[in-house]
Amino acid sequence: MGDFPGREMEISYQYRDHVEQTVCHVKDAGRVIEQYCKKFPLATVYYHGSEGYEFLAQVRCHCGHEKSRGCCRDGNHHRAKILVSLVPVAQDAGAQALDG
Repeated sequence: MGDFPGREMEISYQYRDHVEQTVCHVKDAGRVIEQYCKKFPLATVYYHGSEGYEFLAQVRCHCGHEKSRGCCRDGNHHRAKILVSLVPVAQDAGAQALDG
């Protein structure tokens, strides 16, 4: 929240062949990420903290239950991950104008 006050974030949860996306205010990002992480027994956060990367942060599951059904990985699918990106400022302003 301190690095990007007042901004909108796009949070995408990628698992198996599915993607869930949420756009929220930065103050709500922690709650959304926590919801998506509920099935991650062991997670690692990679935080870049600048807009120079494709995404600001990535949360990856690194548990030892790779073959367990319902865990972060099932069969030959890639590990689940959560990507956090900033919504471009122009889109932020447009959404605020519609709300106001």
